[in-house]
Amino acid sequence: QARACVEGSLGSMSSPIACCWFRNDLRVHDNPCLTRAAELVRSKKCSSVLPVYFFDPRQFGATAFGGVKTGPFRAQFLLESVLDLKQQLRRLDSDLLIVIGRPEDHLPQLLPNGSVILTQEEVTSEELAVDRAVQAACAPGAKLELIWGSTLYHRDDLPMKVRHLDDVFTPLRNK
Repeated sequence: QARACVEGSLGSMSSPIACCWFRNDLRVHDNPCLTRAAELVRSKKCSSVLPVYFFDPRQFGATAFGGVKTGPFRAQFLLESVLDLKQQLRRLDSDLLIVIGRPEDHLPQLLPNGSVILTQEEVTSEELAVDRAVQAACAPGAKLELIWGSTLYHRDDLPMKVRHLDDVFTPLRNK
């Protein structure tokens, strides 16, 4: 169903597309994934942009210790945030495909060969496992491009490598 929806809105599914897979960064303004998608379309490497959000059932399960991952208030906030993102994209003459399911089960079916999946680089073990599963499920021609955007300063802009950072801020401030 999702592929038919995408084909209806994007036209032919033979040209590579830039898929913006929204996860935790649900903003439009100054979003590095959307910026990169626009670059790919401008350079004609991709024909269009497909913004997508997955309500992944794993986000709503229990933790390894039996706790709730997403309680009712967080779930309500997440739903409102995704719907707000959809409205913001519509104001830009775009839209947001919302899918209930695991990204690795649906992304390969949505994207033609040569497409690029753009998403924010995450650091936790569960999200990294999802990244690996998505990459493994994608066709050989598709590419998962992880984009850093989780910090105020990009890690490449720091005066030293992240692994060389001190445990406290004072030495960095004194440099």
